[in-house]
Amino acid sequence: MNVPLLDLKAQYLTIKGDVDAAIAEVMDSQHFILGPIVERCEKAIAGYCGCSHAIGVSSGSDALLACLMAEDIGPGEVLLAWAFDPQKKIPRNGSRLNMVLLMRFDPATLADAEREMAPGGVVAYSAVCTHQQCWVTDWLKSAQVLQCPCHQSRYDLRQGAKVVGGPAPRPLPALPLTLSDGALKVAGPFTDRVGGEKPGAA
Repeated sequence: MNVPLLDLKAQYLTIKGDVDAAIAEVMDSQHFILGPIVERCEKAIAGYCGCSHAIGVSSGSDALLACLMAEDIGPGEVLLAWAFDPQKKIPRNGSRLNMVLLMRFDPATLADAEREMAPGGVVAYSAVCTHQQCWVTDWLKSAQVLQCPCHQSRYDLRQGAKVVGGPAPRPLPALPLTLSDGALKVAGPFTDRVGGEKPGAA
C-alpha cells in the first residue's frame, strides 16, 4: 500500500469552497498586486498573529529582505545574536559560547556548501573564535574577512569561515538556516564543536 507523505489534495478538499471563491474574487477584480483583497488578507493575518500590521510580499526571499531592511542590516554588516531557548522563550545565557553572528552576502558569492545553508545569502556562524574563545566581531571591509580582535585570527565567511590568517586551528562552526513562513530558523546543529582549543573552557 502506497501511503503519501503529504496529501495536499485531501487538505484542499476540506477548504475547496473557500479557496475557489477567493481565487474567483481575485480573477473578477483583476487586482493581482495590492488592492483591497490584499489589504483584507494582511489585516486578517495581523489579527491572527496578534500584531498591529502585516505585510504581504511576493516570496520568502522578499520577506527575509524586508526584515533585514527594517533592522537596517545591509550586506557586509555583522549582526550578533544569542541563541533562543524555545522552552523558556528567552535568550540563553550563562556561557559566552552561545553567541552567534549573522551576515548577509550576495548568494552568488558564497561557496556551494554555504549557499545551501544560507537562505537569501544570510550566513550564521558561532561568534566564538576557535583559538582562545574570544568573540569574533571585527569585519574588515577592505579584506572582506572577519577578524578576532584578540589574536587577529581571520575567517572567510563566504568560504565556510575557513581560516585565512592568524593562529585559529579550524573554521568557525556554521549554523544551518532555513526560511520558514518568512522567518529565519535554525535548520540543524552547528557543523562542528563550538569553542576554542580547550573543549572544556567556557
